[in-house]
Parts: sequence; C-alpha cells; structure tokens
Amino acid sequence: MKKKFLGIFVCTLLIATVIPMSTSLAEKSEYTGVPLDRAWSWVESYPNYAPSGMPDFDQRQGQWKGIIDGGNGIADSTASGDDVQVTLVGSLVDPDAPAVVAPGLDCALDSNPSGDDIEVWMFSSAVSTMNCFWWFDSRYGDPDGFPGDGEDTYPLVKDYGAGDDHAAGNAPLSIEKMANALNITSTLFLDNDVWIDTIDEWFVNVSLQDKHDVNFYTVPTFDFIAGEIENGKAVILVINLIDDSSGDCVIAGSHAVTCAGVNLDETKIAICDPYWDINNPSDDDHNDTQYVSIDRYNVAIGSPCSNYPEIEWWLPAYWPDYNYSVVYSAMVIEYINNPPDTPTIDGPTSGNAGTAYTYTFNSADLDGDDVYYYILWDDGYVENWDGPHASGADFEIDHTYAKEGTFTIEAKARDTLGDESGVETLEVTMPRNKAFNFNFNLLDWLFEQFPNAFPILQQLLGVQ
Repeated sequence: MKKKFLGIFVCTLLIATVIPMSTSLAEKSEYTGVPLDRAWSWVESYPNYAPSGMPDFDQRQGQWKGIIDGGNGIADSTASGDDVQVTLVGSLVDPDAPAVVAPGLDCALDSNPSGDDIEVWMFSSAVSTMNCFWWFDSRYGDPDGFPGDGEDTYPLVKDYGAGDDHAAGNAPLSIEKMANALNITSTLFLDNDVWIDTIDEWFVNVSLQDKHDVNFYTVPTFDFIAGEIENGKAVILVINLIDDSSGDCVIAGSHAVTCAGVNLDETKIAICDPYWDINNPSDDDHNDTQYVSIDRYNVAIGSPCSNYPEIEWWLPAYWPDYNYSVVYSAMVIEYINNPPDTPTIDGPTSGNAGTAYTYTFNSADLDGDDVYYYILWDDGYVENWDGPHASGADFEIDHTYAKEGTFTIEAKARDTLGDESGVETLEVTMPRNKAFNFNFNLLDWLFEQFPNAFPILQQLLGVQ
C-alpha cells in the first residue's frame, strides 16, 4: 500500500507542474547569484560551469507537454506522430494519474487535445534532476573549464549532440535524455522507485556508482532538509499542491524543484523552480547557467491539513491557484568521498637546536586524490596546506628548531575535495648543543716534551 501511494503521489507531480498557466580550514567559494546574507547557507557556485550556484533550467521549452483529462474522467484525445496513447480514447482515466497522451521519445507533443482534455507542461522531475547532475559535474570537473571548451573531465553530464557537455544547447538535450530515462515520455507517470532506480542506473552507466548516492525521503522535516543543503548535498523537493474547496485537503498535483539555499534562523527556503522565475522573470529559458532565478519563500512548520497530519512543513505563498503547497517528499543526491589516511611522520626524535633535520610525511587517499599537508611544528611555524602531493607519495621537508626544548609535531592531510584526515603527532627533543673545544696543539707540544708521560692518553689518541 505504501509503495502504491508513493507512485500515485509522484504521478501528480507531473500533472500539477503543468497546470495550464565544518571544522575544515578550507575556504568556500562565495555564492554570487544573490546578495550575501550571513543567515543564509547557499549552494556553492563554481566559475567553470555553474557560476551562479545551482542551475535553473526551465521546463517550458519546445513542446515538452502532455495531454491530461480536464475533469470529465474520459480520455478524449488521440495520439499523433510518435506520441503515446496512455489511456485509450473513450476510456476512463485514473483520477490519481489522468494521463491521456504522452509526447513520445522526441519529447515534443504532436497531438492536439480534444473534448475537455488539456495540454500541460511536464518534465519538472527531469529538469530538477538534471539541475543537480549539472551542478555536480561543475563541482568535480575542471575548475578552470568553461562552457564550450570541449573538455569533459567529469562524466556525469556528457555531450548529447550540442558539441560540448556544458554548452547552453546541451541543457535541453540532457533534460530530454533524462525524461526518456525516467520513462515519463511514454507514460506521464513517475513512480518513486523508478526515479531512484533511474538515477542509480545513470551512475552505473558513467562508472560513478561508487561516488554518488541517492535517497528518497517521505515527509522530511525542515531541519533535516536544511542540514542536507548545508552539508553540500543536492536536494530536490516534491511540493504537493492542495485544494481544500471540499472541506478536506485534496492533492491536486505536485511539482519538483531544486534547493538553492536555506535560512534556518528565519525559517526560509530558496529554490530553483522549473516553472516559476519570481526573482529573475526573464524571457530566456535559463539554459545558460549564469542566469538563474533564486526564489525565496517563507516556511511554515507543521501541517495546514487535518487529514494530512504527517506533513512537517509547507510554503504559505507558493502556487497562487492552490490553497496550500506542502513539502511531502524529497530526493537527496550526494557525492561519496573518502578522506585521506592519517599521515605518517618519519624523522629524528632528537637532535641539536640550530640544525636542520628532514621529516617525511605520507598520506594515501582511497580515491587517489592528491593531498595537501597541514603541519604544526610547535615552535610557531606552520606548513599551511602544502601541496598538492600525489596520494601515497613521500613528502620530505626540512625543519630547524632554533632553540632547545621538547616539541610535538602535528600533521593532517586534506584531499582535493576538502575532506581531512585525522591528526598524527611526533614528539621531538632538542637538547642544548654544548660545544667541546680542545687545544690539540697543546697536546702535541706536551707529547714532544714528555714522550714517556701520559702513556694511556697517547694510546687512546693513537699517537704511540
């Protein structure tokens, strides 16, 4: 029963979106798409392919539409071209998934609605998913890359016919590929299990199954979603649109959006919306990732619907045609990174102050990432993330303690993604360097004057 309900719920996502109308010392890049605000935690921006943070692709492109029942409960429209007849003409439609005609593999609706059937925009799930993929591809791609450079250094998003994986023209092509993978181009129906399985299969096809993970959460709390965003994960919210004209809350549809930031102090959420562009209502389709609309909304904690008490939070002023917009589920995609091993420290544990000694540090990273070393020498000097150095390779460095004493060397490693190892220590002692000076010229004179004296001393010095 639970699985069936989830499938019905996500199906409504396709319908309503188209209603006709650390302790780490690493520095984080600064989000540039919105004014800086200390209370907000923003999805990071990357100057290569995501200069304004989370991409904001638009679902209202081309003929990314389907046909659904307009309310009479009967399929009236006939599929044309490569469109798919989801419900036979004259047949009853599923009230929870009233799909009549899907656009087919070319993602372009060729059919015309008949009777009370209506055209609807779709693909919010495909768009929101590709927003996340594009963002991860920017995060782990070449930091010096740029759209059109022809370099594909991270395989999550590939060139699907635009000539470059991050060209603006590749955005709609990648969304269409995702829509076909999700099978919504032939059914207008998306089941949660299919959504998760499709993303997992995508990771396998590009050999990233060990580097990315996806999880689906029903009725997540606002604090949980905020924590996932702050921890650098990509979060898709599925917003249920509620009509209560009958006295009870009825789910009239749903819509998928991608999170761009969160404000726990003021209980607010910021999203990249495939349908609405409130903050940047330009006519462009936002396929160029420097153009985004980061739309901010107040969050109300709790449920506005007595018959849906499990709801944890909702948006009081989101979709104007509906009484309530509640967050019923979320998709969280993350990158799995292994921190480097705690480094080893090899070198002398005692010596003389004022003398340079060589110390060797070595840390291996399970992912093969280069490593950087942070070393505290305990005498006021520090190596501030020296690197990059190859994983598992010895890093040798000389250090001189200028004064006597006992010192504790502390060292840790960090990989190229900012994850840090544990701390290793080595105690070294530098005693006072007492020079021993002796006048051997005087000894030579004594031995010449008294050749038979000091026989034992002469034997020890090897002068006999």
